[in-house]
Amino acid sequence: MSNKRKQYIYVLKPISSLLKEENWTEKEEEIVARHFRKASGIA
Repeated sequence: MSNKRKQYIYVLKPISSLLKEENWTEKEEEIVARHFRKASGIA
């Protein structure tokens, strides 16, 4: 079995109301923070 790391590329496309960060609620901010923690291997 190969020891090569698999890599994935994907694009997040927020809904139109969230294109401006000032429209985000605490809920959206936590979702994005959780995503980046997981993506960076911290979570």
